[in-house]
Amino acid sequence: TSFFRDPDTFEVLAETAIRTIVADHSGNQPIRVWAPGVATGEEAYTIAILFAEAFERARRWPNFKLFATDVEPQNIEVAGAGVFSEAITAEISPERLEQFFMKRGNHFVVKTEIRQSIVFARHNVLDDPPFTRMDLVSCRNLLIYFKPQAQERALRRLQYALAPGGFLLLGPSESIANLHTDFTAVSSKHKIYRILRHVALPLDASSPSRARHAPTQS
Repeated sequence: TSFFRDPDTFEVLAETAIRTIVADHSGNQPIRVWAPGVATGEEAYTIAILFAEAFERARRWPNFKLFATDVEPQNIEVAGAGVFSEAITAEISPERLEQFFMKRGNHFVVKTEIRQSIVFARHNVLDDPPFTRMDLVSCRNLLIYFKPQAQERALRRLQYALAPGGFLLLGPSESIANLHTDFTAVSSKHKIYRILRHVALPLDASSPSRARHAPTQS
């Protein structure tokens, strides 16, 4: 993975979904984002940076929490450390490097204010209870590794995780398949969708007891 992979997609995400989420946010409820299959963390940090920039533009700093999950504990450990090689200078502008990273020797470390907004945790998107009340779910280049039945199962869980009006970002080779009537396309080209129909329970007939006890925070 890499920072700002497919830069045009993240630019459109910032101008559509993230701007809308920040503008529409009110009250004391935090803005909540879930990034499953986060690997070594670059995408989670990318999204956190885009929200930080949106907060600066809006001059509003709401409570923000990004849940970054992966099935591999080693990935979570690496991602949570937030330490990256000098190779990221090819992916991140000098301005963003200065604002969001600290240089330590020949490495860059994510600054505390970004790191503390992210919760890294082990989670299996197919088997563990889904997250809930998410304003944005970014699940890029994970579904392509699943067989069709598992893809549908995962998509239903992502749908369940979204709050009413929430946004879904998928990878360039992925689609919402037969859930097209439950979402509207914000950008078909960049695979950004907004939920139209929220589901009250995950459509997981195989594990109803887990569905009833889906967590709200982790």
